[in-house]
Amino acid sequence: MDHNDQRTIIKNRIADFIRREHQDPRLDVGGADLIATGILDSFFLIALTDFLEREFKIQLTADDLIEDNFRTLDSIADLVVRRTKEIAESE
Repeated sequence: MDHNDQRTIIKNRIADFIRREHQDPRLDVGGADLIATGILDSFFLIALTDFLEREFKIQLTADDLIEDNFRTLDSIADLVVRRTKEIAESE
């Protein structure tokens, strides 16, 4: 599986989680600014980070918890890809 395929799978799993948690299967999260639209607030960030750590078996640090890492679906997927790559390289 190449990098783009992996990233697409990650994005789809995150988008599914966001839609499920918001109980709206048609919620447009693809290109949205998740913070500006109110989709991602401080309470939802806790649930999302818990999901990311469990689903992708990564550990997020306080340094990861900045708005730019969570603003869009792409930025969240990039964070997960970075973290999974770091884990793979350390093994």
